[in-house]
Amino acid sequence: MSSKEAEMEARLRARPLLETGSAPVGLQPLMLGAARDSYLYVPTTYSADRPAPLVLLLHGAGGHARQGLDLLRSLADAAGLLLLAPASRDHTWDLLVDRRDGPDAAMIDRALEQTFSRYAIDPVRLAIGGFSDGASYAFSLEISNGDLFTHVIAFSPGFVAPAGHSRWWVGAQP
Repeated sequence: MSSKEAEMEARLRARPLLETGSAPVGLQPLMLGAARDSYLYVPTTYSADRPAPLVLLLHGAGGHARQGLDLLRSLADAAGLLLLAPASRDHTWDLLVDRRDGPDAAMIDRALEQTFSRYAIDPVRLAIGGFSDGASYAFSLEISNGDLFTHVIAFSPGFVAPAGHSRWWVGAQP
């Protein structure tokens, strides 16, 4: 695979639409057709006439999508944040399993598209973050999607693998 092809696999197409319709609040499974489900948490204070910040949360190896949500729900309620927590298809993210972006990046894109089509998201307050492998994947996806994400939150990342440089790893080798 060429570096250009690898970069395109890491590129997310979804973008906020500033939707104004009403949509459900609370914890919602996204039903994206994967064996492990992904979730969206929308605080009860959400209002479509006030675009909300969104945090895309990526779990660590062996973890699950609900972990970050359970830890951050009270903060999301207080700050009016929407929390989007996709689940990797394997025990960790495809970048670590296959050393390339693939099904997990595509699933993240679908989760973002679904969220953006139903909720008014503030495009200048869109963060990606995670823990451990999720933090490393967040860094790696942000590099190819800097026009989408305005903030990165990384707890204990181990590496970053820029798209198109699958053999160039900064930090610990996975």
